[in-house]
Amino acid sequence: MIGTNSFKELGASCNSPVADVEVKISGSNVILKVICHRIPGQVAKIITVLESLSFEVLHLNISSMEETVLYQFVVKVKQRLTINS
Repeated sequence: MIGTNSFKELGASCNSPVADVEVKISGSNVILKVICHRIPGQVAKIITVLESLSFEVLHLNISSMEETVLYQFVVKVKQRLTINS
């Protein structure tokens, strides 16, 4: 049916001394942005945690400047996620 929009979008962010994190959830997709200091093996650990939480990584973009790195993930929720508003 045209004109019917039945999905909800939710966003959140967290700034800490370790990392700045922004999350947007839209339907079964999640956009996750992490800005932090570069640490060897860090992206592999993030992917492992995401997969253990039933997320499937669809896309990853990594940008860096000196000792700072930006990870942008697009992930899909494997299990049904309920958003309460």
